[in-house]
Amino acid sequence: GVDKTGYMMEKKSLKSQMSALIGIPVGDLSKRDIGDCFSLMQLLSDRSVDSERLLERLVSELLSGNNGTRPQELKIAYIQAIRAWRHASRSDYLPNDANQLPRSVYQANSILERMLMRHERYPKLHPPPCFEAVDALLLVCSTTPHLKHAEALVERILSDLEDRIRKGNSSLLPSTHTLAHAIDFFANQSANHYGAANKAEDYLLHFAKLAEDGMFPVPPNTHTFNRVLKAWSDAPEEK
Repeated sequence: GVDKTGYMMEKKSLKSQMSALIGIPVGDLSKRDIGDCFSLMQLLSDRSVDSERLLERLVSELLSGNNGTRPQELKIAYIQAIRAWRHASRSDYLPNDANQLPRSVYQANSILERMLMRHERYPKLHPPPCFEAVDALLLVCSTTPHLKHAEALVERILSDLEDRIRKGNSSLLPSTHTLAHAIDFFANQSANHYGAANKAEDYLLHFAKLAEDGMFPVPPNTHTFNRVLKAWSDAPEEK
């Protein structure tokens, strides 16, 4: 079995290392310190708040002019920080009265928005948003049990994606995960939300048609078709 005591001691030690790194004045991190920050993000990938704190520390270092932080590596850090929110605690899945999004989704979306804002402000220094980050946000959305609170965000992402492709903007191209995570969002809700399975099928057929017409670069994969079939088998409409 797992030595839970040893596991907790290891996590405590990692958090102590994190606190020490974050406490170093901005601009003074060595290349080794920066490497340690990236390593800690991987080791604490199931700790959303810690991952986000490490990301913000790395961003501060990059914007201070520290050449030890490379934009390509920072892009990966953004993706890891967003994905970490899929491990949110049960309370983090609850809607926030202020924004009507579950905290896990709200925080993940906030990280992506900061990525965009910082690139617009520092285009030569800060990495641009990437679809791996969008995929990570959709993955976080797919884990929340609150469909009505995150549905508008998922639909906006898909609408923006389609609009960008129709306009010939290839700067952010989807991957095989993009549509799969979006379909998972609706499919995972199908047992408890009337109409979720139908939405999953509608999006599947819509983007399959776009792919067939050459308007969508990544056709739905087998996993996505199977998730829609499972959604219908769980749907209250079929009971």
